[in-house]
Order: sequence, then structure tokens, then C-alpha cells
Amino acid sequence: MAEVNKVLDKIVVVHWRDANARGGWDTRGEYLKHEIAKVVTSGFLLKQDDKSITVVSTQCKDWADCNGAISIPIEWCSSIKVVARLPVDNRGPKGVNSSRRRKKRK
Repeated sequence: MAEVNKVLDKIVVVHWRDANARGGWDTRGEYLKHEIAKVVTSGFLLKQDDKSITVVSTQCKDWADCNGAISIPIEWCSSIKVVARLPVDNRGPKGVNSSRRRKKRK
């Protein structure tokens, strides 16, 4: 389980398959042409275990908040690659300007 105040430093690319649904009236022949969707998701790795992987698109606010999450069953994944790691310390990614990180000068 991810620590709630820890910077998510791994950026991953996940190739996976998903259902391809379509509604409305069409011929059976058209519906027989449907294939499973090939999907690519990328973002910050929040969690990965033997059942699923959860990726988020954005993290902010003391590193406890995130946005744009998707959880994908591991069985649906054909590949999971860590494509980058952010250089971080306990306060966040190095080089990020933050009012919390600035020291007051006397």
C-alpha cells in the first residue's frame, strides 16, 4: 500500500486490453467485427500488487492528493514498464519551487 504522504516517483507505461462496447442498432456482421481494445495508460504508479495496478495522472498538495486514477486488473495487462523515476527527497521532487520549501532570509 502506498504511503499517503510519499511522493509518487515512478512513472509507468501500462499496455493492457479492455472491453470494446458499442450501443445502438447495427447488423450482426458489424458487431462480429468488434475486437478487444488495445489500451496504453501512463502516469504515476500509486499501487501494484498481484491483483491490480493503480496509476494516477497528477499528484499535488503535500503529496497526499492525487487525481485521474485508474485501477487495471493485472490479468488484463500485457506489459508494465517503469519509464522514469523522479529524483526526490522527503519534501518532493528536486528542483520544484514550493513556498513550503523556501527558507526565509534574514
